[in-house]
Parts: sequence; C-alpha cells; structure tokens
Amino acid sequence: CDCGSGKYKRVCTCAEYPAPDPEKDKDPTPVPDPEVGGENQGGGEGNGSVNPAVSTRFSNASSLGLQDREKLNEALEQLLGDCVYGKIDAALNSNLWEKTTLEIEIGGTSGQASISSNNVFRFGSSDDITTDALTHEWLHLYQRYCGGIDVFNSSYGGMAEFERSLFEDIIIYLKNEGSIERAKGDLITFNSWIQNLTGPEARAMRTDYINWLGELCKNNQPPTEIDQGMFMEWCKRYGKNVRVYSNMGYDFENENYGTKSLMDLLEIIRDCF
Repeated sequence: CDCGSGKYKRVCTCAEYPAPDPEKDKDPTPVPDPEVGGENQGGGEGNGSVNPAVSTRFSNASSLGLQDREKLNEALEQLLGDCVYGKIDAALNSNLWEKTTLEIEIGGTSGQASISSNNVFRFGSSDDITTDALTHEWLHLYQRYCGGIDVFNSSYGGMAEFERSLFEDIIIYLKNEGSIERAKGDLITFNSWIQNLTGPEARAMRTDYINWLGELCKNNQPPTEIDQGMFMEWCKRYGKNVRVYSNMGYDFENENYGTKSLMDLLEIIRDCF
C-alpha cells in the first residue's frame, strides 16, 4: 500500500491480516472523506455516547457519526478486553495516554488504517474501524513510545513492520496452543506477506516459518530469547516477499535494529499464557 507523502509521515495498516481472500478483497482505493454524512456514517449528530476509554485516546471521537462511534467503541472494547493488547495499552498509559490523545479521521489513506507522526489516526473507510486495525497501530505506538523506535525512518520502518508481524504470529501461535490449523483461516500473517511466492517454494517457506515459531514458543510460552541472526534472516525474507510494503523504500537488513523492543514487549504479555 502507498501511504502517500506530505508534511507528516504515516505508518500503514495494509490489510495484510488476516490472509487475503481474492473473492472478498475490496477495492483498496481510499474512499472520500465521509464527514459529509450518509446512512452508514450517521452524519454529524447522533444519540450514541462515546465510551470514556475512547475519549481518553481519541480527542475528537464524539464528532464521528453515530455508527462510526459505535464501531469505535466496540473495536476498542475488544482490544482492551484482550489480555495481550490490554497490557500493551496499559504500557502506553504513562508514555502516551497521560500526555496526549490521537485525532481520528475517516478516509484519506490506503489500506485499513494509518497513523501519522503527529498522531492523526486515519481509517481507510468506515468499514475499516475494526479491532484488527487498532491492534496493528497499537503495536506501532508501542514501538514509538515504549521502544524508542523511529518507525517513520525508512531504515527502521521495514524492520518495525516485520517485528509487528512476527509478534502477531507468535501471539496467534500461542493462542492456538501451537496448532496453526486451529486458527480460523490460518491467520498467521505469513499467509499474506508471502504473496510473491507460489507453489512448493511457498509451502516450504511456510513450513520453515511455522517450525521457527514452534522453536520460539517452547512449552507454549512466549519466547525468552530470539536469535538475532534468525530474526534478521526472516526479516530479509519478509522484505523480499511482502508486497504491501515493497514500494516504500524500507530497509529490511538493518543490523542495528535488534530484538530488544520485541523482547520487552513479550515480557509485558508473558503472564497472558
């Protein structure tokens, strides 16, 4: 996906999770800004209230249309109700929520969602106000505000996307007790970022990746260490095969990135399993 350019850089959610379904994939072209109203957006005024948890994270949530407010309430409620992402949100409290809030917009971005360097959170359309979109961007917020990673720097942005993808896959693996097949639709992000490969090569790499996840998640517990060399090897494969970030000039071979941010994140959510 192309998140565009401008004064403020953005990190994109490119609908790579769950795995793409050609029969269901929608046109990725951003929809016009729906603030003009309409049945799905609810126009300006509405009777639905904004959850206090939403208000402390999105400064202008009350200006959304009724149905969009309801979707945002539900999406954030599901995020906070999940042990893993609830702990990530709690980690952001003193680093972000106590100091500032996000501004929300509908439209004006490719893919599901993006977040700019000045903390404008854009959903691609009303349909993209989902828990998946929030969790993706919450991980980038953690990388920025807790991990000290400049996710808008091309030298680190690609590495950050792989780190996010690997974290999501580790969590899916753990939640399904080591059985990827138990995850509905094989939801590991690998299924979407391997789009440049087909046939036996794709199947072989998928098997290798799942085996690596198994080695990382011994006894169905979050990893206690991640070998830097293996992290870099899979990051390179990710950068070579992921289609959604291939036109963004990212470096997927930055040896200075390390695994500290990921390991700190895994430690935060360790007692969820």
